[in-house]
Amino acid sequence: MSRAKARIGLGAYVFPSAMILSVLLIAPRAAAASAGGNLLVNGDLTAGDKVWPVAWTHYALPGCGTTFNWRRTPGEPAAIEVINDQPVEMGIEQQVTLDPGLYRVSADIRTENVMRPGAGAQLVVKLKDTGMKLDTAELFGDRDWKTVDVYFRVRSRARRVTLGVQLGYRHHLGSGTVAFRNFDLRQVDSAPIGRPVFELEKIWGSPNPDANPPEPLPIMLTAPLASNWVVVLLFVLLFALTFGSWRVLEKESTGTIRKSG
Repeated sequence: MSRAKARIGLGAYVFPSAMILSVLLIAPRAAAASAGGNLLVNGDLTAGDKVWPVAWTHYALPGCGTTFNWRRTPGEPAAIEVINDQPVEMGIEQQVTLDPGLYRVSADIRTENVMRPGAGAQLVVKLKDTGMKLDTAELFGDRDWKTVDVYFRVRSRARRVTLGVQLGYRHHLGSGTVAFRNFDLRQVDSAPIGRPVFELEKIWGSPNPDANPPEPLPIMLTAPLASNWVVVLLFVLLFALTFGSWRVLEKESTGTIRKSG
């Protein structure tokens, strides 16, 4: 065997090892990939009668001139558009029962003429019959479709929660036109590194029914950190395998050359 062949043999080990390492490095970043399908019924808003999509309810303060429109434009995702001529509290929601686990809920939101100091459009998670909620930052102005999401954990037992979107809450009302589409709820393995994970029991354990944490609760990095340590260990093992294979091939090459002399 020549040294050229030895180098080829080394490449046969190095290239697969590099490929495996690349996958391992990418995997922790994709750790938030869904562990299952969409847990919301009719999350894409495609099913329903001629007036309203099934499995979703809506509410609004009476006498505020609120109009709900179910938009189904060919070639585009179905959406719900809400026109609010006056300051209002309105929402679209669905109730689900969630087992303990980590979840990501998301939706696309579009706003038109939603102005301060009124309320903005939000994605919201509510605990049934308590008035406590977790919501995203409010969206204002004229904004094209934007995907908003929240990662939260249910720990102790199955929880009945309400997931949806809103414009205005309690005595903080909002006006303008808002639209919502692509509702999605999935159980995930972990959140992306740097994203907060809200512990619902801690938030809903607050004595103030209106309490929303001003700052995110500690980020749950246990799974990503553990994955990173696994990557480091596997990198060391792959390096040792590659180096050992190279040494064996080098010895075989040297021995063959000596015999030929």
